[in-house]
Amino acid sequence: MITAVDSNVIAALWQPDEHLNRSARKALDIAQSRGRLVVSAPVFAELLAGLGREEKFVNGFFRATNIAVEWNLEEGIWRMAGRAFQGYAERRRKQRDNAVRKVSC
Repeated sequence: MITAVDSNVIAALWQPDEHLNRSARKALDIAQSRGRLVVSAPVFAELLAGLGREEKFVNGFFRATNIAVEWNLEEGIWRMAGRAFQGYAERRRKQRDNAVRKVSC
């Protein structure tokens, strides 16, 4: 089985919060015991964009953890990602619309 890992899981490993580290490590260990781990090219880009991160660090992390970067994605993947992001954006808009609004005087 191949498991695609999101940037949030990897970023959690790099945070000083031990609870986040432990949860992320456990999830990755379980996934890795079932097969190969990969990240997509956009995830690589998101991780690289983090404050103070250099490409050498990100590349080294992937080598050390045996997580592959999937540089080529087919059209279907991009379409699925677009629909997922569309759903996310819609939920955010609804959440913002339902928020309590402060009245200025």
